[in-house]
Amino acid sequence: MKAMLDATRRAGVPAVVLLPPYSASLIAHQRIIPYYQDILRETAVAYGAPHTELQRIFAPHEESALYFGDGIHPSALGHQLIADEIVRVARESSLAPH
Repeated sequence: MKAMLDATRRAGVPAVVLLPPYSASLIAHQRIIPYYQDILRETAVAYGAPHTELQRIFAPHEESALYFGDGIHPSALGHQLIADEIVRVARESSLAPH
């Protein structure tokens, strides 16, 4: 993450850090996920990069509609929610026009 943020900074390109969403069953079986998300969040903050927690935008929806059954790869709906969130964060961070 740090190398990617360093590279975008050197290239003069802004970055948005996405904290990926995971299904409840995957989180229950992979207890490292919250720590991984903490690292992403802390790194984004340290670099001053805008970030968003995609779990939050997935929460109001039925999980079965968001993933392809493996709890990690988003469905078409999941990808649309992610794309909409990237646009929102980019606009709020003045990285994209309103």
